[in-house]
Amino acid sequence: MRFRSDFRLTDYIPYQVSILAGLIRSGLGSEIDRRFGLNIAEWRVMMTVGAFSPVTTKTISDHTTTAKAEISRAVTRLVKDGVLVRVVDPRDKRKVLLWFSEEGADLHRRLQDFAVEWEDQMLSVLSDTEHEQLMDLLTRLRAHLTHAMKISETSIMDAALG
Repeated sequence: MRFRSDFRLTDYIPYQVSILAGLIRSGLGSEIDRRFGLNIAEWRVMMTVGAFSPVTTKTISDHTTTAKAEISRAVTRLVKDGVLVRVVDPRDKRKVLLWFSEEGADLHRRLQDFAVEWEDQMLSVLSDTEHEQLMDLLTRLRAHLTHAMKISETSIMDAALG
């Protein structure tokens, strides 16, 4: 690979996405902590359980791309606080499913209201059309990268086994 004299880090999309993700995580994280006493991992658990309940810790980790150990610590705290309930999966006794207690369901409703409010504020600089375009672009990029990574992982495994 050769050096590009016209390369500008600030024009590099992965750099911009990383900065934006950090700003969102920091802003959202401090508000979640201040309002609800939750850290980002606990927030991710709550929102994922709300969207896909009942779920396993692995499912939450996969959906949030967060390390399983971090999700496990968050789940342990939320169970201890009486927000989540653990139940053995009746179809597969090796799995433990998570869902909300009554208190957890109430907290989740408040978290959802907050999430919508926070997102509305963040996106207030965009028109409705720009918001739709942004969602379309993010969806397409995510699908493309997910597909590219699966092909790459398959190629690596084929080469290793081949």
